[in-house]
Amino acid sequence: MTGITGPTGPTVTANNLMGITSGAGNVGLAAGQIIPVPTITEQNGTAITPGPGGTFNLAANQTYYVDYRTNANSPGTVAAALTLNGAGIAGTNAVATSNTITQVLAGSAIFTTAVASNLALISGTAASNFGSTSVTIIKLA
Repeated sequence: MTGITGPTGPTVTANNLMGITSGAGNVGLAAGQIIPVPTITEQNGTAITPGPGGTFNLAANQTYYVDYRTNANSPGTVAAALTLNGAGIAGTNAVATSNTITQVLAGSAIFTTAVASNLALISGTAASNFGSTSVTIIKLA
């Protein structure tokens, strides 16, 4: 025997987006330059939309989970990080040093926006080549 069914709650992950860069990607990006993510493979809801230059627009007063991965195709030290309205998001800076060509950089964060915001993945080192990049964004609340 079952009881009365209550009202259906909201679909928590109804707003999400995944963007990618395939293949060779971006060559010679300077430190602080946006790593464009131009191809949107999945987009649901209106709280996350593609922004200018391969960035992402996020609605105000929302909590988001963001995950990124990129291949840095430059020997030496390479870095990438997420920014929100131009300011670095704590804990998202990924750095690798190697003599090999391809180094995988990855990071993630959970944060809340106070105002409508612009999210970007940026290069942390000069003359870095990035390819096979993906950014996944999920609105949590």
